[in-house]
Amino acid sequence: MWISVGSVKVGRSARDAQYVVVKADVSRLHAELSLEPSGTLRIADKSRTGTYVNGTRCPPDGTATVVPDGASVRLGAEATFTVRRVPLVLATSASLSTSARESIELAAKAMCIGLAPPGSAAAAADVLVCRAGRLSVRALTSIVRGLPVVLPSAMDAATALCNTRLDSTAAADHPLTSIAGAQRHAVTVGSTAVRLGSRRTLFGKDLFLFFDEPTHSGFASLLELAGAECRMLTSDPADIAEVADVIRNDVGHT
Repeated sequence: MWISVGSVKVGRSARDAQYVVVKADVSRLHAELSLEPSGTLRIADKSRTGTYVNGTRCPPDGTATVVPDGASVRLGAEATFTVRRVPLVLATSASLSTSARESIELAAKAMCIGLAPPGSAAAAADVLVCRAGRLSVRALTSIVRGLPVVLPSAMDAATALCNTRLDSTAAADHPLTSIAGAQRHAVTVGSTAVRLGSRRTLFGKDLFLFFDEPTHSGFASLLELAGAECRMLTSDPADIAEVADVIRNDVGHT
């Protein structure tokens, strides 16, 4: 399940909330909002500014009532969420091309992002989801260690890829062990799949990135220079099956 909240900026200052959401489009907030007990969201647009703790807006005096686990909360006029005591699930357009000082904050905060299956009360995987934005090679190699990173056009594919913790789940229990499921979910036709490093070397686990075609030329060139394996996916069933096999086999070697 995904939450689309517009533009997100991270690591602005220690006083800011963990995520600063700019121009939030409440009509697109359509998934469970899952926060750790200490998680905060700062929502800012033309009509509404406030700090939200566990889905509840903090009063001006700074106090806030902790929302019980499983409670329904409303953000704006159109979106209702269920609060879960799991890490935040967030699809963002954040830029990870940050300064060295900001990168330190981002590294700590990225590890708080998680993905849980619908209705689950426990986090299932660590994942950073970017709908758009810049992602520098330096950020890949020094900040997002071990995190699957998903870029535009692969939201559905990423759900199958990331909704189980890859480093602790037996292959038989993983959704991608079924080749049919892998063909259906693990790749997005017309996008680029990038496999960077391996579990035993660079990141401790494989890092998959999915790009739209307009994004491919810039990112792929940089990533190839950094030693990544980049390729375009086509509608050829053999091409899809090959990539699915790579992912399935990697899962089996956690």
